[in-house]
Amino acid sequence: MIVSNHHDMAFHLQDGLSLNEMFDAIRMYLNDKKGVLNFDGTTYQYVPNDAIDNVAILENIKNILHADTSLDTTTPYNPAGDATALGIQRWARALFAIAIKSIMPRTMLFFLEVTDRGFTDVNLPLTASAHRVVPPCFYTDYDKLFQPAMQGIFAPSFVSLKSEQRVHQVSSIPLISIQSATDGEGEPEFDVTFHPSHLVGVHTKDSKCEMMIFTSVSNAILFRRKMVFRFAFWCEEKYYIVF
Repeated sequence: MIVSNHHDMAFHLQDGLSLNEMFDAIRMYLNDKKGVLNFDGTTYQYVPNDAIDNVAILENIKNILHADTSLDTTTPYNPAGDATALGIQRWARALFAIAIKSIMPRTMLFFLEVTDRGFTDVNLPLTASAHRVVPPCFYTDYDKLFQPAMQGIFAPSFVSLKSEQRVHQVSSIPLISIQSATDGEGEPEFDVTFHPSHLVGVHTKDSKCEMMIFTSVSNAILFRRKMVFRFAFWCEEKYYIVF
């Protein structure tokens, strides 16, 4: 996940909470921060990057690792070590949030097993092919619990002028608002506002944009060549140009 400059106040877990109480507190915070937008039969839902950053602070990660006594002697991990917590905070904040939201049994063991195999936020969204890095004992929980949690949390970040990014599903596009601006001719056009914590680059000062959706690759390429665009991406066999 790409870090933005849009941050609210960090979310600090209260002292004296049990592991399950810490999990419940984070789940409640993520639910409160979830963005939900219904438009034209599609429900867009995600937890903004800045809310995930606010949860996955070093203090919270350390407290959870220290509270999970199942990691002490039965695993090769060193939950008490600062290096483990720092690695999570730097490279796997979204995975950390998704794992907790999933309510998987042995949540942190699953999370550490996956990250130890090299998966970080840059690999999101994880798909069925991720079974190659998920221990067999977690296959069922990964499919039934982790995948639905990921679909309700993860949304991509967009980088200025990047044009070949692929988004796995329309419902994960991090929109705050969307309104049709089509005049009846040509490709569908919309006035949209993206969540600012998912925009990286010169356009982040203004998250209000226009967006056109193309089903014809040739038309999209012609339009992109003559238009100064902010970013563009593929999603579900369609090409989106934002300007």
